This record gives sequence, structure tokens and C-alpha cells, in this order.
Amino acid sequence: MLRASAAGSYRFVPGDGRLPFCHAVIADDGYEIVRAQFERPVPWREGFAAAERHLAQAGRPRQALCAVELRCPRPYTPEGFGAFNDEYAAVLAEWGVYVDQIGSATRTNVAPELVAPAEQAMWAFAYTAPTSAAGTTWVLSGATEDEELRTGDVGAGAIRARVASVATQLSEHLAELGQPFSAATHVSLYTVHDAQAALWAELLPRLGGAALQGVRWYPSRPPIVGLELEIDARRVLREIVLTP
Repeated sequence: MLRASAAGSYRFVPGDGRLPFCHAVIADDGYEIVRAQFERPVPWREGFAAAERHLAQAGRPRQALCAVELRCPRPYTPEGFGAFNDEYAAVLAEWGVYVDQIGSATRTNVAPELVAPAEQAMWAFAYTAPTSAAGTTWVLSGATEDEELRTGDVGAGAIRARVASVATQLSEHLAELGQPFSAATHVSLYTVHDAQAALWAELLPRLGGAALQGVRWYPSRPPIVGLELEIDARRVLREIVLTP
């Protein structure tokens, strides 16, 4: 069931409360989601400060923040991931990006295999803004394989099962938004493994017309040791790059 962030002008698919982010967000009528990407990743707290300045210049409140993309130096241990999430949740709570103690913004956090940041960093963020343009905009959090697939097997069959698992999760989140995969303007795959055959078999058929956009591959690892693959997606009509 969708929940509303009235101050943020969007609705979201809540998580289970264990992690400080939701599964998906969709802009309210009369609003669009705008994505702002840094030219290079910046330390995550500096990223929040830069996001606050940008929102103020755009005439938007902190609560308009609805999506965050992070980059970490390497996958965390479960304990390390929990410690980071506690810090991250505290910032979101200060910003009011919580509804009934549940994080209301989406998140992707991955560890680049090449040119990794020296510390936990922010890569991009998204926010709602008034618009007169037609079309619904939405963002899905990065999703990883189901628990029973976290076996360490990275053979072709195992990678295909992982892609199928994640594609099913994302399809379910889109169904809760009432949106089709075919409307996506951007689909991203994060893995260091060869997943081309798995994409042909398990993801591309679900994309419909969005397959024309392709799938962007980032040679990266999910944020916790033992995970092998992550996928996210979005439909946004306006993206900007923020220079230092």
C-alpha cells in the first residue's frame, strides 16, 4: 500500500522498517521527480549539504528529497552496514524524510570495482518539483537477490537466477506504483559478473518498449559482502549534473 509524503509531494512503497529507505517513490500529480548527479562522487554528508543548497535554490523543502544514490569503497560486513545505516537514518530523520518511522526515500548504494571512492560517498539524489508537463515519474530502490540465492555460486545458472529474482522484485514494486516497466527511462545493473545471457533471458523481456533504452552496466558490487548483483530503475524526464 502506498504511503504519502505530503510535505515531499510524492508517495512511496514502504520497506519493512529495518532499513532506512523505501522500495519505490512516485511523484504526486502536478509534480515531477528531478535527478541531480554530481560530476564526481562526494563524501555523503557533503552530498546532503550540497543537496540542501540545491533544494533551497530550487525553492523546495528538504522533504522533497525522494531518492539517494550512494557509492562505497568496498562492500560492508553486515555489522558495518548496520552502523552506516544508523548514521544515515539519523540524517534522514533530521530532514523529515521519514513517515511513521519508515524511510520514505529510495536508495541505491554500491561499491565500484574501478575508481572506488575513498569513503562512503553520494553519487546523485532526486527530488520533487512542480511541473506542468504530462507524464508520471518514479524511482525504484536498488534490489538484490533473494536470501536463498546468496550461496556464493556465480556460475551462469546462478547469475540467471539472481537476475530473475531481482527483476521479479522490481516488477512487484512497479505494480504497487501502478506503473509498467516499459515506461522506464533508465535501468541500471550493478555486478562484476558476466550477466549478458541472464539479462536477455530474465530482464529484457520484461522491459517492453524500455528495452530500446538499453541497460546501463556499472562494474560494481552490492553494499554487503556476499551479495553479487543489484538492479534499479527510474522514469525521470529531467536530469542535471552538478559541478563542484
